[in-house]
Amino acid sequence: NIEYLIFEKSDCAFKAWIHDRWHNFKINTPHIYSLLPGQKPSMPADSLGHEIVEDIRGWQKVIENLKIKEKMKFNTLVTSVEKNSQDEDFPYKVETQSSSRVNDDKIIYLAKNVIIATGNYEVATLPPFVKDTPQNIKQIMAKQYTTSALEPGNIIVIGGGQTGVQIAENLIENTKDRKIYLCTSAVPGTFRTYRGEDVFFWMDRQGFLHLPKQALDQMPQAQADALRYGHVPLAGSDHPISPFSLHRKGVRLLGRAEGFSKQILNIKSDRIENIKTALSGYQQICDMFTIYAESEIARGKSLQPHDLPEPEWDNPEPELLNDNGPLSIDLDAENITNIIWATGYKPNFDFLHIESALLEFDQRSFRPTDLASSSNPGLFYIGFPWLASAQSTNLVRFEPDANYIVDHLLL
Repeated sequence: NIEYLIFEKSDCAFKAWIHDRWHNFKINTPHIYSLLPGQKPSMPADSLGHEIVEDIRGWQKVIENLKIKEKMKFNTLVTSVEKNSQDEDFPYKVETQSSSRVNDDKIIYLAKNVIIATGNYEVATLPPFVKDTPQNIKQIMAKQYTTSALEPGNIIVIGGGQTGVQIAENLIENTKDRKIYLCTSAVPGTFRTYRGEDVFFWMDRQGFLHLPKQALDQMPQAQADALRYGHVPLAGSDHPISPFSLHRKGVRLLGRAEGFSKQILNIKSDRIENIKTALSGYQQICDMFTIYAESEIARGKSLQPHDLPEPEWDNPEPELLNDNGPLSIDLDAENITNIIWATGYKPNFDFLHIESALLEFDQRSFRPTDLASSSNPGLFYIGFPWLASAQSTNLVRFEPDANYIVDHLLL
């Protein structure tokens, strides 16, 4: 019996999943890891690479059945959350305005509790040199990428994380007579399938999906930082992707982009380092799960035969491991007319006007580190990494975090 409202800046639930994504985007997790609490599977549990619309239909049905939609105020932008010193029963003041109509009056709500669930991918993280991009180049943000948005000519994808490699692969497979360049990043690789099962099942079985955040404090700093701040490993939605598989398909791999000198894109001499980081990460995770699988077999468990490395990672090309490639690209000479920025996203807390709450944030990632603010009773967060565990930001694992918040609201 808790009275509540949900403010949503768009005109429907799950709008970001429906529209703010590149056109061939598919969820990377098996179907069973993409279900809301209480949602029934609509396909086999281990299904991969399905269209996201299948998941969205299930999510929408859940909120309709729970009558959550009735509590949602759509087209409502929260412009400010601040302390309300004039009423101790309602210590928070939430200011909103219409996100669809210009010059609408602002509406202020007083609240006993506020839960911030704005997501970890609100605004694009762009390098400072983006301002120097030549004016004749068509710039496309990763989530806005469609093949129909491209200008005639060649394409460079800047950002070699999971999104960047997936887009580069999609481009090389779906555009004809174009050169595709990818500026790589230092991101580890991972297998997609091992002994007939997806990597997520292996991670779950070994407890990685349940790892409490306190476990980070027991790790060496470098290992803890890699988990807390590291990139999502390189993989496709239903198959492996590696620098080597992209190279074999025709993608031209480069080092990290450093900046523009008029029509010249300067490239860092780190292609070897980035590719070795991907390969080393792949080998480490393969070794780790091989050891685990062999211990399971020793205890009498029956498993499918060993099948690593996958073809995409096998027999790496020596030239990629010994040559940093070109250190500059002449955009005009190479007829590059499109840049796709796949350099990541970050949360946005411009609306949060409570200094003591902001001071609690992790100052490297500038995001909350706990489900509840320690200095502001009644202020909560959900859906951000490592609030309680490794999967605080994962759809299927947020239920314990939600239960924690509800238990505190009921006190």
